[in-house]
Amino acid sequence: IIIGAILGPDALGIYVICRRTIEQINGVFSGPIGAISAPFAAQNREDKRRQQAFVISAITASTLIFGPALLGLFVVAPVFVPVVLGDELAAAVPLLQLMCIGSLRTLLSGFAN
Repeated sequence: IIIGAILGPDALGIYVICRRTIEQINGVFSGPIGAISAPFAAQNREDKRRQQAFVISAITASTLIFGPALLGLFVVAPVFVPVVLGDELAAAVPLLQLMCIGSLRTLLSGFAN
């Protein structure tokens, strides 16, 4: 809402498309991990160490897969946007690249905590 109010509806549309693109890529990689997490937690509810080890493994796996995907999207964005999203969204390339870097930073900052 703030982006639309300050920068206008075109900028808001570009932002939403970039955000959704990154969310879709994240969903592809984190979806399977999320699907097995709840059953694993239920089966191992008494074994806190095993749950903790699983969480660490799941975060590591997600990072090792999603991180390179973000870097790859950053590199191919100038081709990806016109081919997949259309030439009319060429202005989205710098924002998509910036959001890839921001998402990568957020992803890696989880290890610092």
